[in-house]
Amino acid sequence: MGRSVTNVVKKILSLVLAAALNAFTPAIAETVLQITFRDYGSVTVELWPETAPLACESVSRAATLGKYDGRRIERLEPGYVLQPLFFDGDDPVLDALLPLEINEQIAFERGVVGMTGVDGKASAGQFFITLGDAKKLNGRFTAIGRVTDGWETIEAIEKTQVAEGQLEEDGEVYQYHYPASDIIVENVAVRVTESFEANGYDR
Repeated sequence: MGRSVTNVVKKILSLVLAAALNAFTPAIAETVLQITFRDYGSVTVELWPETAPLACESVSRAATLGKYDGRRIERLEPGYVLQPLFFDGDDPVLDALLPLEINEQIAFERGVVGMTGVDGKASAGQFFITLGDAKKLNGRFTAIGRVTDGWETIEAIEKTQVAEGQLEEDGEVYQYHYPASDIIVENVAVRVTESFEANGYDR
C-alpha cells in the first residue's frame, strides 16, 4: 500500500514539473507576411530572417510603408512562379538592390518565397512565390520564407487565364505571362507571432 501511494505521488509530481517547464518555455517570435489579393483571399508567408536578414528586413519595411498595396500581379507562370512586381525604377525602396543571401540547403520548391535579382544582386522589394519545383533557381536567388497558409488562394490565381508579354534586357527579348485580367495585391501586412518549438509545435 505504501509503495502504491509513493508511485502515485511521484507521478503527480512529474506531471506538475512538466506543466511548470512548459509554462516557462520561452516563446519564439516569428515574422509573417499576410498578403491579401483582392477578390481572391489571403496568403500567409513565414519569413526566415535567420537565413536572409537583409532581404527579410527590407521586405517587411516595404510592406509596413504600404509599398505593395494596390499593385497588380505582373508575372504569373502556372506551375513555376507568381511575381507581383517588376523593376520599374520608380520606387527607391522596391527597386533597390541587396547582396545575395544564398543558403545552399534551401531548394526552390512549391511554396518557397524568394527575391528577384539582377547582376548578381537581390532585389530589396521584388519577391516571387514558387509554384512548383524550380531547381534552376537554386543557389541563384535569395530565399526569404515559405507559404504556410492560403494555398486555396494561390491555386485559384493559378487557374486564371494568362496573356503573353515581352521584356527586353541587354538586347535580349524574353517571353513571360501575366494575368489576362488584373489581379490586385490589396495589402501586405507584417505580423509577429509566437511559437513554442520546445513544446513540439512546428514553426
